[in-house]
Amino acid sequence: MTSPASPSRYPFLHDPTLTRISLYPGDHVVVSDSNSLLTTVLGSCIAVCLFDPQRRVCGMNHFMLSEASHRDDRLLHSEAGRYGVYAMELLINGLMQQGASRSQLRAKVFGGAALFGQQSTTPQTSIGLLNVRFVEDFLRREGIPVIGQAVGGNQGRVIYFLSSSYSVYVRSIAHNRGQQLQSQETAYQRALRRLRAQADNSVTLWRD
Repeated sequence: MTSPASPSRYPFLHDPTLTRISLYPGDHVVVSDSNSLLTTVLGSCIAVCLFDPQRRVCGMNHFMLSEASHRDDRLLHSEAGRYGVYAMELLINGLMQQGASRSQLRAKVFGGAALFGQQSTTPQTSIGLLNVRFVEDFLRREGIPVIGQAVGGNQGRVIYFLSSSYSVYVRSIAHNRGQQLQSQETAYQRALRRLRAQADNSVTLWRD
């Protein structure tokens, strides 16, 4: 289930019995309880909610590609994509360490908006769209079904992921908050570029 979120309509947003876990760019978290509320704020970044409904394990990440790459035909293996692959493998491995079966994983995908100032002159290479293409290609290659999503557009999103039901609720961010979100994501992307420049080229972050 993916639904618009409203604090008045959804009392879980103020439920004191829930453990609220906020994710920031570069984070991932895995839980195996039924009383967690995972939340994050997204612009062009991506959040993937993964869960194994049989073994009752779930998790979420928050990431973006290290740059907008024009080589989207090989995005999974590009310099731009390697941090996305790393983020996805961290989440999947974390779920499996908690007992999840890779063959039973299901995904819900969010984000990939084109915020003000992030639109590309070539729409096919905007940061948000490339992030969406990357994660769709990754999940397709890994055989993980996507059973819900809210991607693209030009507004940021706040998402809430309930570990009890694996429902995700989405609230759009007002345009006047978009500039602040864009600044935060720009700083994150710069940090990724610095990490890439410092990385040891002998370290591979994706699997063959």
